[in-house]
This record gives sequence, C-alpha cells and structure tokens, in this order.
Amino acid sequence: MGVTVKQILEDKFFKKCEVLAGQRGLCRKVQAVALFDAPDGYKWLKGKEFIVTTGYLFQENEGLFEDVIRHIYQHNGGALGIKIDRFLKKIPNRIIDLCNELKIPLISLPNDAPWIHIINAVNAVAINKYILQIHNGMKNIVDLQYTEKKIQKIVRDLSKEIEKPVVIYDLLNNKVYPMPDQSCEEFVKFSCTELWEPSISYQKEVICDKLKIYRITNLDEEGHKSWIMIPIYIKDMMVAYFVVWEPEEKIDYYDLFAIRLSLTLLIYLYEQIYLMHSIEGKFQDDFIQELIQEDKKDKEMIYRKAHKLGINIEQRYVCICIYQDNKRLCLYQLREKIFHRIYQMFPKDKTLFGLLDENTVMILYGMEESFSTKQMQELKNKCSGFIEALENDIVDSNFRGGIGHTVAHMIAIKESYIESVKAIEIGKYFYPDEKIVLYKDLGPFGLFRVEAFQQEDVHGMIEDILPVLQQEDKTILIETLRIYLESESNYNVAAKKLFIHSNTVRYRIDKIQQLCNIDLRNPMERLKLQIMLRFINVLDT
Repeated sequence: MGVTVKQILEDKFFKKCEVLAGQRGLCRKVQAVALFDAPDGYKWLKGKEFIVTTGYLFQENEGLFEDVIRHIYQHNGGALGIKIDRFLKKIPNRIIDLCNELKIPLISLPNDAPWIHIINAVNAVAINKYILQIHNGMKNIVDLQYTEKKIQKIVRDLSKEIEKPVVIYDLLNNKVYPMPDQSCEEFVKFSCTELWEPSISYQKEVICDKLKIYRITNLDEEGHKSWIMIPIYIKDMMVAYFVVWEPEEKIDYYDLFAIRLSLTLLIYLYEQIYLMHSIEGKFQDDFIQELIQEDKKDKEMIYRKAHKLGINIEQRYVCICIYQDNKRLCLYQLREKIFHRIYQMFPKDKTLFGLLDENTVMILYGMEESFSTKQMQELKNKCSGFIEALENDIVDSNFRGGIGHTVAHMIAIKESYIESVKAIEIGKYFYPDEKIVLYKDLGPFGLFRVEAFQQEDVHGMIEDILPVLQQEDKTILIETLRIYLESESNYNVAAKKLFIHSNTVRYRIDKIQQLCNIDLRNPMERLKLQIMLRFINVLDT
C-alpha cells in the first residue's frame, strides 16, 4: 500500500519538519518506519522505510553517513529523518549534495517528538488514506446486484492500492471477481481448490491465525511465487476465498492492513448476500408436496403459486431426491446449511427445493430442453458434490440421492419424483458405492415397484439359495459364487481373484450346486443368481 514522503509531510504532525535535501525524491514510497541508531543497523533495511535517527552515529563519522545514504538509495528506501541540533548541529555539504543527487529526502525532525509519536503519525497517514478511500466508495448498499458491484470495487481498489493482483472466488454465487486487468488472467485459470490445497509442492504459512490469513508458496516454481489465501466465513459457512497474488514481492505491513480492512468490508457484504439468499431461498415445502400428491391436482392453484414464486411452470424439469438415513438427525433443523449448499451448487434461477419430510430433500432443476447423456452425467457429478458438501457440513450424516428423467412441465414432476425415489431405493443394491444414482442407470430394474424391495419380498426372491445361507461357511461360499459368476464361470480366473487354488473354487461351487440344486450351466440361472446376490445384505441371516 504505502504513501509518498510528500503525503507524510503534508500531515499536520510534520508541519514543523523541514526538507534539508532531496526535494526531488518526495514522491518516493514509504511502507514502514525504521529506527536507526546502531553502527551497522542500516544493513537490515528492507526498502521503502521512513528511517528515523538521532544522528548520534554521524557526528564524527561522515563516511558512515554517506554509506547509509547510498544504502538507502540502493535498497529503494523512502526517506531519512534526523533530529537536527540533538547531536548534529549541521549537515555536511557533501551529504546534502549526495541526497540531492540520489533524490533521497533528508528531513529534520522535532527534537521533542518521541519516537512512538513519529511512528504512529506515519502509520496514521498511510492507514487513514486507505480508510478514507474505502469510506468514500462504500455507501448505500441496497440490493444484491449493487452488492456485487461493491465486491468488484473492493477488489479493484485494493489491487490498485497494494499494486498486486486480487481475486475473489465467490462460492455462494459460483463467480470469480478478478482485478480488472490482463495481468490477473494467468491466476484466474486456477480453481480455489487448487489454490487452497495445491497438487504441487508447497509451503503454507500462517500470517494471522485469528483471521485465517495464510501465505501459500509454490516450491516447485523457480523464484517460489506465493499467494495470500483468506477463507471468508459467514455463520461457520465458507462463502468465498479472498486471494492476493505475490508475483514479485511479498506484502508488507501496510498492505496487510489494507487487506484486513478489505476483508472486514467483504464479510459485511457477504452477510448482506447471505441474508438475501436466506430471504429468497425459502424452502417451498408445501408447494413441492402439492406437486407430488396422489389426488388430482388443482392446476389453477399451482399455476398461481408458481407465478407468485416467479417459476416458469412450462419449463422442463428434473426431480432430484436426496435422502438422509441417520434417524437421529432431522433435516428440518438443518435448513440453513442445506439451502446454503443448494445455492452454492445449483443456479438460483433454475432451482426450486423443499423438504418432503425430516429425512428427504427434493430439488426441482429446470432446463431449456431434455438433458443429453453428457448433461445428465454433469448433473450427477454436481449432485455428488452437493452430497459430499452436506456430509462435511452435517456430522454423522449419510446421504444418498436419485435423479429421475426430465418432464415437459412442472405439473408432471411426480413422474420424475417416483423415478428418483426408485433410483435411491433400488440403486443402493446395484450401485452400493454410488452416492447418487440416475434412474436410467437402473435399466429394466426401474420397472420394479419400490415396495417389492422390502425384506419380506427379497426373502422370497432369494429362497433358492437359502440353504447356502444356513451354512457355517456361508460368507466364503457366497463370495466364491459372486466372484465365479463375475469371472464368466471360469474357475482359473476366479481362483486368481480369490488368491486360492482353482480346485478349491471348483469344490465350493460343487457344494453350492448340491445344496441348492441349481444348474450353473444355464445362462438364465446364472443371471438370476447374480441378481439375487445383490440382495443378500437385506436379510438378517
């Protein structure tokens, strides 16, 4: 961030100060204050400091005085302030000429001014400058659109002030707010996930633990470029990442202050956005329940409600059901976390959602036309991310989801709803490792009734292999049969997968056929067995 020497001297605290030399260097930047009263202290100057000294070391050592001035010049120092009449009664002409030549401001400081007052005065000039700039730009936050413009303005103003690229990765609205400059394009290509947990070798340094400000340094790249990462939380929900790039030099004290102040403003603005989402994102429990009622719908009433909600009822929709099976949890008590994640993952203008009961979320997702296979896969991936986020947010939760087909308009959404429920209930047997299942993936099994997949019905379905389930070594036998069928009835292939001898496989399969009186040479019998094995875990055997 920083200020110029000229801006510092314009402050009322420095009115009594006099520029003794180096007037042409008043435009030099100052980003910190440093005290110098040790013979070799100047060697640790970093650059852009306003250096203050009593001059005690120079009273009989003009050579040291000259070395200090040259060091300030070589390291891009800001200015040298010295208490004249304290030890030095007069500045040597050679030093005056050197300061003029190198454009290093040499400033007389009041003898009675304590160091802390000088330091505070310089810091106040820099800090107040940015506070006034922010204050003048941040007024009358009214609506979301205007709030987004304010976010853009904060990014632009901060980037200009600290002379570094700044990016906001907005998780709440799925947007990226980069500094409006081409120099930022190379950074925006990275996702916030890649920046927060890079795949390259990196070092993470805590700059401010309470505000969760971190510096991440790329150890694989020459020069070890780094960036500042600040996650923004609202009500324990991460809503954005605030990123400051350090392509050449790291941020300094004043930069960090500007970043902190900008962070405060961003948190305030995101609270506005979050509140607006809370108002606009009310759960439409009653409305979606009316859409899937068994009795004849009052279409006129549904049309009126849809119009009031700003919903295009003639649009094509797909139903997504998300089910949570931990009976100790109640989704009615977790509405805020659910709606936050829904709007983080799904476009607000295409999404309507509500709770069917304490365990089921129903989402209606709109589109212009029927989804292609690729688009349905993309929606499935989006829903998987949604479930993963919910399970991270909600302790001890276990979610599964189903997606139906698209329907021509919202009135017909019940058809897609039934398909999504089937995808959950039937899909858990055929795709036990999948968190989200498409109805179309069930194939002919989608024709089954969900009620048929209850324990009593499944018990009858697998009656033919019950004798195997009554054996002490049932687990080994069932696993051998499953691998044998998956290996296309090849004993040698099955043996390799089970890490046993092929004769052992042959013995176990013969035992199963004797117990169940089944013919594994019959393709239909093999198919039936493969399906039956999917439902073994339903029974408490």
